[in-house]
Amino acid sequence: MHRELQRKIFLHSLQECAQKEDISTGRKMHCLFLLQNISSSGVLEDYLLRLYAFHGTLLEATLMFCQSFKPSVYTWYAIISAHITHSEDKVSLMLYQNMIKDDVIPNNYILSCIMKCYSLNVVTCGMIIHHHAIEYGLFSDVIVATSLVSQYARCGMLSDAYNVFEKLPNRDTTCWNALTFGLLDKGHFQEAQHLFEKMQQNGVYYCDNVTLCHALKACAKAGVLGKGKLIHMCVVKTGHDSLLMIADALMDMYGKCGYLENAYDVFEKLQDKDVVSWSAIISAHVDNGHCEEAFHLFENMQKKGFDPDHVTFACMLKACTNMESKKYGEFIHSRIMKRGIDSDVFVGNAMVDMYAKMGDFIAALKVFERLAKRQVVGWNALIWGLSELDMNKAALQFFQKMQFQDLQPDHFTYVSVVKSSSNIADLSTGRLLHICIISQGFESNMILENTLMDMYAKCGSIKDACSIFSMMQTRSIVSWNTIMEGYGEHGHHALVFQCFKAMQKEGVLPDSVTFVCILSACSHGGLIQEAYHVYNMMTEMFGLVPSVQHIVCMVDTLGRAGCLGQTKRLIMGIPVQPDPVVWIALLGSCARCDNIVIGDWAFEQLTQIDPTNSAGNLLLSNIYSSNHMPGKYSQLIEYSRIFSPQ
Repeated sequence: MHRELQRKIFLHSLQECAQKEDISTGRKMHCLFLLQNISSSGVLEDYLLRLYAFHGTLLEATLMFCQSFKPSVYTWYAIISAHITHSEDKVSLMLYQNMIKDDVIPNNYILSCIMKCYSLNVVTCGMIIHHHAIEYGLFSDVIVATSLVSQYARCGMLSDAYNVFEKLPNRDTTCWNALTFGLLDKGHFQEAQHLFEKMQQNGVYYCDNVTLCHALKACAKAGVLGKGKLIHMCVVKTGHDSLLMIADALMDMYGKCGYLENAYDVFEKLQDKDVVSWSAIISAHVDNGHCEEAFHLFENMQKKGFDPDHVTFACMLKACTNMESKKYGEFIHSRIMKRGIDSDVFVGNAMVDMYAKMGDFIAALKVFERLAKRQVVGWNALIWGLSELDMNKAALQFFQKMQFQDLQPDHFTYVSVVKSSSNIADLSTGRLLHICIISQGFESNMILENTLMDMYAKCGSIKDACSIFSMMQTRSIVSWNTIMEGYGEHGHHALVFQCFKAMQKEGVLPDSVTFVCILSACSHGGLIQEAYHVYNMMTEMFGLVPSVQHIVCMVDTLGRAGCLGQTKRLIMGIPVQPDPVVWIALLGSCARCDNIVIGDWAFEQLTQIDPTNSAGNLLLSNIYSSNHMPGKYSQLIEYSRIFSPQ
C-alpha cells in the first residue's frame, strides 16, 4: 500500500513537472525514484522519458528509452518527436521502422510527426506514411490527412494533395490552411483564392488568423482587389482587424493591388504598430513607385523608436533599385553594415540584386561572397545581372558554379540562362537547358515557355519555337508576340498574319508590341498596303497611340519600296515631335534611294532636336558622296566640326 502511494505521488509530481516544463524538479524526482527503488512496471519511466524528450536533452531521453522494457506507443512518439526536434531525421525514421517491427501500431500523432523529417526524401517518406495510414485505418484522421496534404503540397505534388484532401470526410480549418498554403507556395495564387471561397461554401465559416492571412496573400498575388475588399469586410466583422498579422496582410494586399491610400488607412488605424507594420507600409509605397515617401517613412519609424529589421532594409534596397540611385543604395548598405546584418541571407540577396540591376557586378559579387549562406535567390541576381550586362558566357559559367554547390535552379534561374544562350545564339546550350527544364518539371511554366520560344527563334530553329507554342496549354499576349516576332525574323510573313487572326479568335487583345511585330514583318516583306492597313487598325480599332518603333517600321517599309514622298507625308501627319530615331530611319531610306531633297529636309529636322547626331551626318555625307557633290560634302564636314562635342 505504501509503495502504491509512492508511485501515485511520483506520477502526479512528474505530470506537474511536464505541465510546468520544470525539468530541474523532474531530474530531482528521477534521483529520488532511483534511490527509493520503486517498481512501476514502466509507467514512471514512460513519464520520465516524455519529460526529457519534450523539455530536457536528447541524450537523457535516449538513455531512458534504452532502459525501457516494452515502450508504449506514447513513449515511441516521445522519442521519435524528440529526435525530429533536434533535426535527427534519419534516427527518427529508423526508430519508426523499429517500432513497426516490434508490432506497435502507430497513432495519428506519430504518423504526422514522421512527415516532418524534411531532410529525408520527403516524397518517398510521404508515400510510405500514406500507405501506413491506409493500412492502420488512420487515413481519414484529420491530423494525418492534414500532414499528408501539407507534405504533398510542399513537394509540388498538388494533385496528390488534392486527392487526400477530397477524400477526407471532415476537414477542419487547419486542413484547408495546409492546402491553401501549398498552393500559395507553388505560385498558384488564383487557385488558392478560389479554395478560400470553396471553404466558405462548404460551411467552414470559422476562419482563423492563418486562413485570413492566406486568403489576403492569394488576393494580393493574383491582383484580385474586389475579393480582397470582401475579405477585409469579413475581417472587420469578426473583429480581427486590430490584429497585427491581419493588418500587415491587408496592407500588403492593398499595396500589391495598387490601392496605396487603403493600405495607409489600415496603417493609420493600427494602435499598436510594430516593425513589421512599418515594413509593410514601406513595402506598399515601394511597390507603387512612391520611393521618396518610403524613405520618409523609414526615417519616421526610427524617430518613433523602431529599429529597421532585415525586411525593412530589403524594402529600402528595392526602393534604391527603383530610383536607380546608387548613392542611396550605398547609404542603406552602410546602415546595414552598422547593424551587422550584412551577412544575413535575406538582406544580402537584396543587396546583390540592387547592385546587379545597377550594373555594378563587382559590388554585387563582393556582397555575395560575404553571405553566410548562398541561396538560389542570390545566384539568380548575379546570373541575371551578367545577362543584362551582355556578359552571357560569364552568366552561363556562374550557372555551372551554382550547380556545383548542389543548389536546384528555379524557373527564374532558367529564364536568365536561356536568355544568355539566346543572346550569343548558342543553340546547343539552349537545348541542354531545355532538357534540364523538362527534368525539373518546369516545362509548363509560361514565362519559361516564352523564353525558350524566343531562344529557338533567335538561334535559327523556328521549328522548335513553333513546337513549344503549339504545346502550350495557355498562351498570354507575350506568347503570341514571341512567335509572331520569330516568324517575322525568319521571313514567314503570312504566318505572322495567321497568328494575328488566331490570337483575336482566342480572345487575346493585341498590344503595342504585337503591332511592332506585324509592321516589322511588313517591312521585311515589302508589304506596303498591309502595313498601312495594320497601322490604321492599330489606331482606329484598338485605340493605340503609335510609338517611335511603329513609326520607324512604317518609315522602313515605305523607304525600302522607295516611297519617300509617302514617308514624308506620314511623318508630317504625326501629332507629336518625331524622335531622332525616326529621322535617322528616313535618312537611311534616302541614302538607299539617293534622294537628296528629302535627305536634306530630314537632316534639317534632325539637327533642330539633336545637332550633334553623328549617325545623321554620316548618312547625309554618303548621299552627297554618291551623288558627287563635293561642295555640299565640304559644308557638312565643316558643320560636323563646329557641332561635334569637344
